[in-house]
Amino acid sequence: MSLTKLSYAMIQGAPVNVLDYGAVGDGVTDDTAAIQAALDNAESIFFPSGTYLVDTLYPKANQIIDLNGATLKLVAHATGDHNPIIQIGTASGAVNNCTILNGVIDGNKANQPAGDEWSHGVFIWGSDF
Repeated sequence: MSLTKLSYAMIQGAPVNVLDYGAVGDGVTDDTAAIQAALDNAESIFFPSGTYLVDTLYPKANQIIDLNGATLKLVAHATGDHNPIIQIGTASGAVNNCTILNGVIDGNKANQPAGDEWSHGVFIWGSDF
């Protein structure tokens, strides 16, 4: 008997693979919804190698995000709005103990509007560090 993706995901504390939530990682497909679904449903998230095109992602407290060498690349924006790749916390509250490991965060500067240089990485709201 072998473990299926579904049964593996049901093991307590096992990392969830973003591909199981529909992410593609081809650098063309917008993987935001699939990755956010994984973030909303697991404490530990694993990314197989690839380039994942995303808009802002919102991790939870006590979450481990292992990029495993993968790249999170910000989708192109037409306006200069605040567009981080990962936003930890919001105006309604801080998020504590979120860990991001082993990957690349690419703000895709060439495809962002002028004057929006500050918002392409990880934005930490309400941090105590």
